[in-house]
Amino acid sequence: MSTASFGSQSDVPAMISDGKRMRAVWRHKDGHGDSTQHVIDRVRTTLHGHPTWRIYVNDFVEPIVRGSEHEPPRYVYLDDKVCHAIWTSKQYNNEELRTYWPFDFDHQGNIKTGRPNRGRPAWTDGDVPEIAKGRLRGKKTYEFSGEPDVTEYAPVRPKMKTRMELEVEAEWAARKAQNAGSVSCTEGTPATADNVTTPGGTPINDTHDPDRSPPTPRTARLEKVSNLRSSPPKYPPPPPMTKPKPKQSIKDAAKVKPIPSPYSSTPVTPPKRKVGPFIDNSNPSDSSGQKRTKLDERSSSVPAPVSPTQIAASPARIAYGNQGGERSSSLPAELPPGVGRDELSEEEDFLAREYTQDTLKLC
Repeated sequence: MSTASFGSQSDVPAMISDGKRMRAVWRHKDGHGDSTQHVIDRVRTTLHGHPTWRIYVNDFVEPIVRGSEHEPPRYVYLDDKVCHAIWTSKQYNNEELRTYWPFDFDHQGNIKTGRPNRGRPAWTDGDVPEIAKGRLRGKKTYEFSGEPDVTEYAPVRPKMKTRMELEVEAEWAARKAQNAGSVSCTEGTPATADNVTTPGGTPINDTHDPDRSPPTPRTARLEKVSNLRSSPPKYPPPPPMTKPKPKQSIKDAAKVKPIPSPYSSTPVTPPKRKVGPFIDNSNPSDSSGQKRTKLDERSSSVPAPVSPTQIAASPARIAYGNQGGERSSSLPAELPPGVGRDELSEEEDFLAREYTQDTLKLC
């Protein structure tokens, strides 16, 4: 039989961290915790955990016997020492371990993956005590090392210097080397207030503090920007902007001649329509043998009335077929005598067609 390291009940603190948040310590009067299953399932993977459960870090009797008076309570958080004692007691099956202490065991009876160390550590029995180990899922081991000591925070990985910090250190080292070279070159010259400098490279008559600290990344960045502004530009400056033209009024816009567009073209006159092949243009002269003048063409633009005898004597075949039964597909007509097709204008052509149509209607 062994007792816990806390000693009596009065030595146990009121609250202990469960690895994520502070929890009240279990007392003898508390009994078993809340066993509502839907609440346990809802808070099983949350950061805050169960809202009412306490942490058990009290004395217990080894080996643990199920149903005894000293059996640890159920539905509570266990510290590392009690958790190791329950796991090695073999008094509970896998399903019972997961049901009674779901924040310490999984459904296979192993230590729950991601379980933080709590409370007191667990030690092995032997000549040389060692920290007890448990089985995790996937052939991994868990050490019951107890709650870690609260120490000053220190990052696990060493802090890497930024690019700006490295550039500032390089510039500061180059400046120190340059100042050391200037001091060695001025050893043969007489010492004056202008050429004597301090070990930091600051002249004696300088008003600044010679023991000033190295520039910070912000000052180095500002100094670099000022050097860039003083250097000549890499690209030529843009040409000066021309003044915008004043807006024209409506009267001035009316005086300005529009510029012809290269895409605009003069209206194209439609081609003259051709008269059917029944018009004879071979004889442009008059019946008297003399060529017609423009004055004669204008006077003859209006057709003369045609007598019925002329219509009867015209070679137009009015019938749709001849005596032999052959169907005719053309209706030739004649223009007034002495008028050629080439000498007709569009207006005259139109009047000639009207005359031909009237003639056919009369026939």
